[in-house]
Amino acid sequence: MWFQINRLKSFFRSNINISMSILMYFILKVILFSFEKSFGRTSNNLKILNRYEDRYLRLKFESLFFRLKIQDAYRIRISHLVHKFKTETENKLLLQNYLAAINDQAFFNWINLPKDLKDFLDNFRFRELNLDFRNEILDENVSVFIGGPKTNFSKVDLKAYDYLVFNKPPPNEIIKAFTGKKILVFCGPTWLTTKQNLVIEILREFNNIEFISQANNSLVNNFTAYSQYPNFPFGACLMNLQRTLIATNNIFVNSKFVVNGYDFSIYKDHHSTWYQKKALLTGSNLLWTLGRHDFMLCLLFTKNFFRDNQGFEGETVSLLNNELSHLMEDFQKTYAYSKVRF
Repeated sequence: MWFQINRLKSFFRSNINISMSILMYFILKVILFSFEKSFGRTSNNLKILNRYEDRYLRLKFESLFFRLKIQDAYRIRISHLVHKFKTETENKLLLQNYLAAINDQAFFNWINLPKDLKDFLDNFRFRELNLDFRNEILDENVSVFIGGPKTNFSKVDLKAYDYLVFNKPPPNEIIKAFTGKKILVFCGPTWLTTKQNLVIEILREFNNIEFISQANNSLVNNFTAYSQYPNFPFGACLMNLQRTLIATNNIFVNSKFVVNGYDFSIYKDHHSTWYQKKALLTGSNLLWTLGRHDFMLCLLFTKNFFRDNQGFEGETVSLLNNELSHLMEDFQKTYAYSKVRF
C-alpha cells in the first residue's frame, strides 16, 4: 500500500516540477522581452541581461525537452554553449568537457545544426576527457559483469565472472549463489542514507558484497575513480552507469567487461522487479530526471566511452551501435504520453 502511495507521490511531484520549469521559461521570456524593449541593450544593463538570458536558455532547453522536441532542445543547448564560449574569458573547462562528451557526428547531423554552429564545431579543437584515475587498482586480468536496472538473472552465468557490479544490491539468492571474488554495489549518497538499514542487513548476512559510495559513512568504501568524474555546465551530470564505467575501468586493469541491463530509459518497463524494489522514486515521470541530468550527454558519453575502451561488450554496448535516429524514434514513442502538452 505504502509503495503504491510513494509511487503516486513521485509521479505527481515530477510532473509538477516539469510544469513549473516550463511555466518559468515562458514567464522569463516575457520579462526579458519587456526589459529589453523598455531599456534596450546598453553597457549598464548588459550584465543583468546576460545573467537572466543564461537562465532563460537553460529553461528553454528543459521546456523543449519535456515537450519531446528533442532536436530543438539540443540545438538550443549547443547554441547556448557556443555563445558562452565566445563571451566568457575564464572557466571554459566545463564547456570543453561538454563538447568532448557529446562529440559524435551522427548526433550533430541528427539535430541539424545551422551553418554558424556547424562552422564553429568544424573548427573547434576537441579535447579528451580525463578519465584516468588508476591510483587504486583493485584487481587485474579478471572478468566483470556490470548489471543495470533491467538485468535478467536467468540469463546471467554467475560462474563466468570474477566480479559482479551493480548500482543496487541484487536479490539475496544471487548474492548467496555467487562464488566469485566479490560483488560491488556503486550507489549514490542519497540512496545509501535512505536505505541504510537494508545495507546493514545485507552486510550482516553476507561477506562477499561491498558497497561503494561518495557518502561519508562507515558502511561503505570509495574509489577516487568513482568520486572524481568530469563536471559539466548547465547543471548536467553523469548518471550511475557512466560513473560506474569510469570507476570499473580504472580499478580493474587489463580486464574484460560485460555490460547488460542498461537501456538509458529509452524503452518501457525501465526496471526489473528486483531493482524496482530497491530503487528510489519509482513511479516518477522519468522525463524530469532525464532532462535535468541531460539525457543526450549521458548517452553520447557512454557511446564514446565504449568506442575508446575496447574491453567492453554486452547488450548495452550493442544497443549503442544502433543508429541514433532509430533510438530516438523509440524514445519518442516511449514518452509520447509523458510529455507536457503546452
